[in-house]
Amino acid sequence: MININVAPYPHILLYARNPIASRLGQTLAEQAFSVTTATDQREFVAALEQDRYWAIVTGTAHVREVRIRASHPIINYEIFIHSVPQTTNPSSDNRPYFDAGEFIKRVRSHAKNPAAGT
Repeated sequence: MININVAPYPHILLYARNPIASRLGQTLAEQAFSVTTATDQREFVAALEQDRYWAIVTGTAHVREVRIRASHPIINYEIFIHSVPQTTNPSSDNRPYFDAGEFIKRVRSHAKNPAAGT
């Protein structure tokens, strides 16, 4: 489990495998979020014991598990990954694009401060 403490709040629990977890953690930290990263179920369960999170960021594969174990808002980072057509070679495959701006907006809109009760 990795903690990236940029500010005491807002604190986000990120549950994803590496290297996705590293990239998402960096994106959140750059926006002044404190991040605890759990890359497996054991780390996730241990992190939940801290009960200091505004929200949980995870992928589709873990949403159900998160819902069962926690009542925090859940942000599925996978909905922000889009296919962008290659304009230089139209016959090539689409490349994935992560819409970091919309992702951060969603995290901010769904995150709440458990200490303030908001």
